[in-house]
Amino acid sequence: HGCAVSHPFRQGSLRAPADKPSEHLEAYNMNIVTLIGRLAKDPEARDTAKTKITQLLLVTERPRIRDGKVQKNPETGYTETDAEFHTVTVFSGMGVPVREHKAKGDKLAVTGRIHYTRWQDAEGNDRYGCEIIADNVEFI
Repeated sequence: HGCAVSHPFRQGSLRAPADKPSEHLEAYNMNIVTLIGRLAKDPEARDTAKTKITQLLLVTERPRIRDGKVQKNPETGYTETDAEFHTVTVFSGMGVPVREHKAKGDKLAVTGRIHYTRWQDAEGNDRYGCEIIADNVEFI
């Protein structure tokens, strides 16, 4: 698949090339995120004069685990899950097809990086945020 990120290793591999020692990996820092989830709301356009920006809210679920065991609902027998909501920002028009063809509840795969921000609110308090900057978005 066409990922916009390139590195000296084979895509999807965490091994150093055969002609390089394993220690070669120590020189690299990675910030790679892959999420597969559903849109928690319709995609939002946040275009500026110079670039198209699409904001997504992606929800992922994972099994609820207590004491090393997956929790089941005693009435239904279904696995209980915990949901996490991820803000995803898509730049440079890559998000336009998502805006045009996807809506709340639709499933997507997103590959990108974690980006943290810090700012001060009107009262001068430090505020923090976290978002995923998308490198690739795939319809599922």
